[in-house]
Amino acid sequence: MSRNDQRELLKAKTYVYRLLNIRLRSEHEIHDKLAKRGFSSDLINQAVFYFKDVGLIDDHIFAQKWIESRLKKPYGAGRIKLELRKKGIHDSIIQDELRQATEELSEEDIVFQLAVQRMAKYQTLDETKAKQRIYGYLSRRGFSGQAIYKTLKKL
Repeated sequence: MSRNDQRELLKAKTYVYRLLNIRLRSEHEIHDKLAKRGFSSDLINQAVFYFKDVGLIDDHIFAQKWIESRLKKPYGAGRIKLELRKKGIHDSIIQDELRQATEELSEEDIVFQLAVQRMAKYQTLDETKAKQRIYGYLSRRGFSGQAIYKTLKKL
């Protein structure tokens, strides 16, 4: 490896450290960020391998932390899956981490709590109009249509 290549690798590693100091990133995100900075694919692969080797890039941990933060918002599984796919996380990792994170949570309970909160906000509206707005709100948050429909029947 030439002196210039070593300097470029050091620049790439420094950039990745800065990115990881801001928040966790997926391997795909790091790869894309380095490519946008103009680093060669060989240097990108070396830098990514280094950070994976020391445990600073791990798609399982990234997905787990992302899911935890999104469930606190709360977002539904559909939206979380979509966001993680955009971040380059493999579907099998998404399924495993989502299953573990949502074992004790019932989607219908979360949907019901959010719907009750929204219904209080829409007291002045016609009931049908309020339910339409609640349906839209919950579906944009990634909850399943079935869970939303069951909840709206209860209200």
